[in-house]
Amino acid sequence: MGLRVYGVVLQVVACGLAGWQVWFLWDLAAREAWPVHYPPCPVGELCGGDPLVDYAPFLGAGSMALFVALSWRFLHRAAVPASVLLAAVAGLYGVERTGTSDAAWSVLFAAVALAASLVTWWCAATGLRRTAVLRRWSRRYRVADARVVDWRRHGPGGFGAGLAVFRDEAGVRHRVPVVVERYALARHLVAVYDPARPADARTTRVAAPRSLRPLDDGSPVNTAAAGEVRTS
Repeated sequence: MGLRVYGVVLQVVACGLAGWQVWFLWDLAAREAWPVHYPPCPVGELCGGDPLVDYAPFLGAGSMALFVALSWRFLHRAAVPASVLLAAVAGLYGVERTGTSDAAWSVLFAAVALAASLVTWWCAATGLRRTAVLRRWSRRYRVADARVVDWRRHGPGGFGAGLAVFRDEAGVRHRVPVVVERYALARHLVAVYDPARPADARTTRVAAPRSLRPLDDGSPVNTAAAGEVRTS
């Protein structure tokens, strides 16, 4: 394995450890910190609590931020709601483990977990659609550098219709009608197409890989394509 593969593996391990830390701290906070009950302190004696238990919610929040930073490469916009979902599920699990479940905390953690799960799935679905990662991994499809030209706004939400310009594996140039968001016009795009029907708009999709390059990065492909992009 190369250095890049080792780097990815180490980052995955770090994400796993950060996720475990989020779970541990929020489970601890739910079981012990809300509320923290200490036996009465005898008069004249100095008593103190457990610092880890006292600060578990704050440490858990910091662990969530660390998890987001480490997992952003893999989860992207879904990293934030995923961290909230992990913390909420851990908190709900911790509350239920106390034996004397507090209904208010259970409802709160359950509501947060439900909302976070919906947002996580939405962010993940949006990312999969924009990157077409499943199609790019499929052996059925091919990938080629592409640019969108003659883009026209079409409806709300920043979407518009244009023509995806790319060359297939045989070197044949195609102009296929596509619908993309405006943000994609300033990104390095790829056309994911069926080699048997590269000009078929029903099977050809334009994707924006995560390793994005601006149009003016100086590469021959981007420089040639940048002059073709016209927006309105």
